[in-house]
Amino acid sequence: MPRTIFRIVSALALLVVLAWVAPRVSGQASPTGASGFPSTKNGEWPNYNADVKGSRYMPLDQINASNFNQLEVAWRFKTDNLGPRLEYKLEGTPLMVKGVLYATGGTRRSVVALNAKTGELKWVHNLDEGRRAEVAPRKLSGRGLSYWTDGKGDERIIYYTIGYRLVELNAKTGQMIPSFGKGGMIDLKEGVVFGKDGKQVQIPLETGEIGVHSTPLIVNDIIIASSAMAEGIRYQFSANAKGLIRAYDVRTGKLLWQTKLGGESAGRHRNGSGSNPSPVTDGKGLLVTFKSGNLAALNFDGTIRWQANLVEKFGPVRLYWDYGTSPALTE
Repeated sequence: MPRTIFRIVSALALLVVLAWVAPRVSGQASPTGASGFPSTKNGEWPNYNADVKGSRYMPLDQINASNFNQLEVAWRFKTDNLGPRLEYKLEGTPLMVKGVLYATGGTRRSVVALNAKTGELKWVHNLDEGRRAEVAPRKLSGRGLSYWTDGKGDERIIYYTIGYRLVELNAKTGQMIPSFGKGGMIDLKEGVVFGKDGKQVQIPLETGEIGVHSTPLIVNDIIIASSAMAEGIRYQFSANAKGLIRAYDVRTGKLLWQTKLGGESAGRHRNGSGSNPSPVTDGKGLLVTFKSGNLAALNFDGTIRWQANLVEKFGPVRLYWDYGTSPALTE
């Protein structure tokens, strides 16, 4: 195990990296074996939840009670210029793969790639979505992004824009992947409907109320994309767009299936068929949470194994059943 580790702390518009001040015997660990796939066992953090099961755990023990007071700042990266104004909330979880740190930041939800050891900026990507982003229900830099590789040198970064587009970037250059979707992106508002005059119609692509600030789940070369609506009490003024769970081919962006999760109680969060937290999986079924305190497990073809309303199961709505974090699968 290398003697130097990196811990990411986010605070407002600032990324801070702390390093243990101790004798260094080796550099950042690299993936071992021929597979070329990243792993927390190598000191990497390749997934928003550490892994697809949502463990949020890394088996490293270099920082402990005896040396915690020896930590010092190794470098800082400010996100002030990643947007037209300063961001008042930075809550993303960066990824670290092969010595490169990937993160979102700023009021345009820019994507940056940094040298994990020095903080040097390698590349930056952002989209100015204009009014589409201005009226979006989930603004700012969001909670992060996703990483995919075929293990043979093809490495990609996938993230949601503020205006609810799914974008795929070359992890080495930051350029959009032209073979994915339409020129590197998919408009996730396409296919989303809401009720109007007794009919289900397509929401407006610019102003339609749907978005997400979590991260896609990628498993078995499939991107699982979720959706969310307005936060807090804004649900009272929602246009009630119907949220979807959708699966796309990670290489081409082809839509594989889509499922609408529903059955939530009327009243609070009537538009609760969205799913804001990042999904997790055991590799056999997909487990997601979504508004109104519902929990559901899906098969990889999009069919629903089961879903349960936790409000009805565990009591009246005295708590705010609006889950902002992913579940975790344990054995």
